Amino acid sequence: MPPSAAPSSPPNAVTLPADGKHPDTYAQNWNLQVSRQFWKNDVLEVGYVGAKGTHVDTSFRYNWNQPDPGPGTIQPRRPYPTLSRIRMQSYGSNTIYNSLQMRFEHRLSDQLNLTAAYTYSHLIDDSANTTNDGGCQCQNPRDIAAERASSLFDQRHLFVLGYVWNIPFAKDWTGFRGVLLSRWSFQGIVTLARSLSG
Repeated sequence: MPPSAAPSSPPNAVTLPADGKHPDTYAQNWNLQVSRQFWKNDVLEVGYVGAKGTHVDTSFRYNWNQPDPGPGTIQPRRPYPTLSRIRMQSYGSNTIYNSLQMRFEHRLSDQLNLTAAYTYSHLIDDSANTTNDGGCQCQNPRDIAAERASSLFDQRHLFVLGYVWNIPFAKDWTGFRGVLLSRWSFQGIVTLARSLSG
């Protein structure tokens, strides 16, 4: 290689784990739900829903070769001082999700249908993102267990209200005015969400 082709600084690298193994990613889901009808038109459901992801793909996109903290120049403190940044594919990320889910439904055949749902949940992971979403946002990519915390996607509280109100005005009208003014409905969905960190 001519000297002009040699890099003037340590090159970046992209690699796979040294063992070259890709364990199967798999997800587990479980739930338990109970429901009860109150009176003729009201139903309440309460349930626990959980999920777990194991061996999820992530990528130490920013720097597997991150230098250890300390004085002096950066390059000698890197695990591989002949290289600069190293992006490494990894299959060791894990996720766990637990939630309490409640739903209330109120039905009236002629006028009002109402559904309200509330979820309290907690999503924990140790890598922040999958490979496709940008990879692990780790402080220390060589100690991924220390990254276990509330996920960036943790949505702690979620409330959704859906309603359909069949407006009773002019429902018995006939002819042109009945076609124009009767059988209107008012409907919508309201969503309130809150995320908590830590």
